[in-house]
Amino acid sequence: MGARFFDIVNQAGFFVETGMKNHLLVLTSGQFNGVFLTSGAVFTF
Repeated sequence: MGARFFDIVNQAGFFVETGMKNHLLVLTSGQFNGVFLTSGAVFTF
């Protein structure tokens, strides 16, 4: 889930996204469940 905001300052904006990651471990038993948060810049041309 995320959001993108274009043209905040001139032709630049930002984005933010979050989600869940699941990994099944092959060489060991178990499963890894994690969350992530990503943000960055967006430019329009």
